[in-house]
Amino acid sequence: MYQALSLAEWEALVDSFDRDVLRTNDIAAFCSSSDWLLAAHHTLHDSREPVIRRSDRAWLGLCCGPLSSFERVLQPLEFAWGFGCPMIGASFDDSCALLLQALDELRGTWQLTLLSGIPVSSPWWAPLMDRIARHYYVETFEGTHCMQADLSGGSDAFLAKRTSKFRNNLRRAEKQANAAGITFEWCRDDLSADALYQRIWEIEQRSWKFQQESSIFSMPRYVKFYTMLMERLAKKGALRVLFARQGDKDVAYVFGGIIGQVYRGFQLSYDQELSSLSLGHLVQWEMIKRLADEGIENYDLGMAMDYKRRWSDHELKLTNLAIFPL
Repeated sequence: MYQALSLAEWEALVDSFDRDVLRTNDIAAFCSSSDWLLAAHHTLHDSREPVIRRSDRAWLGLCCGPLSSFERVLQPLEFAWGFGCPMIGASFDDSCALLLQALDELRGTWQLTLLSGIPVSSPWWAPLMDRIARHYYVETFEGTHCMQADLSGGSDAFLAKRTSKFRNNLRRAEKQANAAGITFEWCRDDLSADALYQRIWEIEQRSWKFQQESSIFSMPRYVKFYTMLMERLAKKGALRVLFARQGDKDVAYVFGGIIGQVYRGFQLSYDQELSSLSLGHLVQWEMIKRLADEGIENYDLGMAMDYKRRWSDHELKLTNLAIFPL
């Protein structure tokens, strides 16, 4: 079977698609899933035409539109960060065959094809490059790497892998926060995405990110992206939000979404006036404990940054491919 799908036809099949995402080895699973891709397509890349193909055991999710100096570029449905992999399927051979069939079908209609989220340490990385290079000119450029934490052994096992300095600092912060009257509110069932976003936004405006004009929520397109993503996740019970509170006031938040046994963190922030309480570390730790109790095994902390390394066990290195017709 080889089938071209409209966006509406694909949306009707996303449960099947997401099951295959979880069967695809070595990729950033949540950011390759339908919720992330559809939110990004509708809010960040809505001027581009979806190009979605399906075979018996594989999927290819792209869109076509202008990019840089090119007028017709096949590109990922989400290319603001490029975490997601457009090639989905348990079998590398099936995924690669579908890609090559689609590129051949569309020959003459594209000047450049971009693939994101390709895991360079995967066994299928070298064979993929080899098979594409038989038909096209292909170049690589560095992707956006992800930091990941292993929660499969529970929160105690996670903490045991951290340094003694990390553990001591965390225990000290917990004592200080308890003395300051900090409590935590866990939100996962029967959620209103709009109400939660308003609480998040009120905290964000008191954060150092907002004060330094670096908050992602200061950019309307990303507000639309996250609110749509939260709405989709809340409807299926896959949104996870945790607030730190002092009395009746929200003072910190962390939130993200799940697919299968994978949690992807989205954003975290806190009231700058309470920075001495290490609220960012505390909501991160509290989230990890709740996720581990829920049976989540992998925490994707998102884009690789130095401060995330102390929380992570593994860096998923991703690359991008640029494919040109010969």
